Order: sequence, then structure tokens, then C-alpha cells
Amino acid sequence: MVMKKLLIFTILGASTLVACNTDLETEGLSTITYFPEFQIEGDDFYLIAEGADFVEPGITVLEQGEEIPYTATFVGRYTGYSGTSIGTEPDQYFLTYNAVNRDGFTATASRTIAAVTTGDLTTSLEGAYSSNPVRVTGLSYAPSLVLIWQTAPNVYEISCSVGGFYGDGRGDGDVSLSRGGTITVNNLATNDFTFTPGFIQNFGLDVGITSMTVDAATKTITFIAEGDFANGKWTVTMTQLQP
Repeated sequence: MVMKKLLIFTILGASTLVACNTDLETEGLSTITYFPEFQIEGDDFYLIAEGADFVEPGITVLEQGEEIPYTATFVGRYTGYSGTSIGTEPDQYFLTYNAVNRDGFTATASRTIAAVTTGDLTTSLEGAYSSNPVRVTGLSYAPSLVLIWQTAPNVYEISCSVGGFYGDGRGDGDVSLSRGGTITVNNLATNDFTFTPGFIQNFGLDVGITSMTVDAATKTITFIAEGDFANGKWTVTMTQLQP
């Protein structure tokens, strides 16, 4: 990252205040502040095992070439966790670094960590997936990150039942994720599942998975998601990310 500096100019011409008839001697004053410069090693995204510690690859923060302190905070997207170390539950964690320069100006940098168990897709659906949802109209966006985690024997929750189409793909935020949807595995070998729908808070509507096919050989899950509104049908293809 390139060091940024902010020039703050306060130029007040010599003027006379009517109330006290005093000249202000402030013409030409200026200050320079150097924003914190982050030197971050490693990648922007990491996939680690659920419950494992995140090993910091390396970060240094400089102000005008001199190292300054910083804080690091982990926030769990789905659990609501917040702390100075990564949480122990499966989640998508946002790791934010925060530094303040001598003039009180703040700068931040961040990484994302998916902490999940990666299932083999023959006995477990768990994992982090690159999701590509395509609406029945043909509309699609850039792939989104979707998580599946186990909540009970043979029962799994998916972070978005429409594959992140609105929340991440269209950029509408977490209130537009279809949350709370579950997948119950009756027989994984024959793609026999039972589903409960997710709920999109922003719309006040359910969107749920209606059918699913799992291919362990290609590490893919394909499903149909449907909602009771216009063009409310998607084909979602998800590819499991490998640790």
C-alpha cells in the first residue's frame, strides 16, 4: 500500500473583527498528517478448519516510516461473534486491522477467513463453497461465498438458500440473504433430501431449496431455489473450496 498524506490548509487572511478590532495572525498556516500505512503479508482470504486458530501471516503498520501499534478484531458474519481472536464456531470471519496516527486519524485494512469443516460430500455436506446462482431470467452476478455447517445428525444449515444472489452478488447486504434454511440428508447416495426455506429479512419472504444434486467427484452441489414471487427461481451451482 502507498503511504498517504493529507494536507490540511487553514488560510485566513488578516481581518478585522468588528467586536474587538483584533487582526488574526493565521495566514499561511498548514499541517501535514501521514496516514497509517499497512504492510500486509499473505492473502486476503483464508480457509481454515472450524475451531482452529488463525495464524497471522504478518502485518506491520508504519507512520512516516516508523512502526506504530494496531488492533485486530474478528467479527463473525453469521454468529455475531466479536473478539480479538477467531471464534470457535463455523462462520465467515472478517478480520479488521485498525491503526491511529499521531493526529488521531484512523486507517483500516482487512482479511476474510472462512472457518468450516470440509465434508467429503459422501458423508457430509459441510464446507465453504463458491456459489454461482442464475435466476430463471438468466441474470447472474460474480460468485459468492456460501457456507454449509452441520447443526444436528444429518441436518445442515446453509448461509444463504439462494446462493448469495441478492446479499453478495447484487450487493444488497446481509438483510437480503436467505437465512435459516436447512438441508436434511435422508440418503446422500441417492440425493434424497428434505428442506426448510430460508427467510429474506429485507423482502419479508421465504426462499427455499426445492431440489438438490451432490457430485462428490467434482466437489459440486447443484440446487434449485424458489420463492413465491415474480421470477423467483434460481439454479445454483456451488463448488466446494478445498483447504
